[in-house]
Amino acid sequence: MRLLFALAMTVHGLVVAPAAAHAVPGVCPPICDAIPDSAWIESSSIPLFPVYRWPGLGGLAVTATAPRFEFESW
Repeated sequence: MRLLFALAMTVHGLVVAPAAAHAVPGVCPPICDAIPDSAWIESSSIPLFPVYRWPGLGGLAVTATAPRFEFESW
């Protein structure tokens, strides 16, 4: 009986699970995948800022052209 219940719950989870969200082409602006500067932490709020003088993070961010780790390419 437990096996039947587990099977029913598994099938229900697969059927009811939401689909992955995809970007709609043509709706977003040219750089919609970029993270806005307001989302980045303020450089002066990063620990040891007086010592290292961290640059602004928004200007350093780049889009990855390939997976950085092997498991991301599976």
